[in-house]
Amino acid sequence: MKKYLKLSGRVIEGTGKSSIWMPSTFPNLFPGTLNILLESHRPDIQWHTVTCAKHNKWNQYEVKLGNCILNNIPVYAVMPPGFKYVKRYNWLELAHTQKLRDILSLKNDAEVDITFVQGMNKDFINQSIHL
Repeated sequence: MKKYLKLSGRVIEGTGKSSIWMPSTFPNLFPGTLNILLESHRPDIQWHTVTCAKHNKWNQYEVKLGNCILNNIPVYAVMPPGFKYVKRYNWLELAHTQKLRDILSLKNDAEVDITFVQGMNKDFINQSIHL
């Protein structure tokens, strides 16, 4: 049985580093992430994909993908290489095959809802969501 946890947050500016390592590591995803500052601590995420970044600068770092839903759109939670997981306890990065800012018309400070889904389905973003 899948478990769901819904949290709110707001869109924030990222560093742009995902556009460097994502194309070679996850070529099927848009080369960049959407950064969210959650209103509370980020929950534990069940990562279904764990690999090393395929980029010279970060090739010794793990990157991870997990499933979640952003404003009713299935997306991947991303743990980028070298992420300061403890320091950024309420920061979340999200990825999709398309640019999330464009498909959801999001700007900085836009409020969003994220539903965390526990499950190991790697094809999650290609499915319809029925909660």
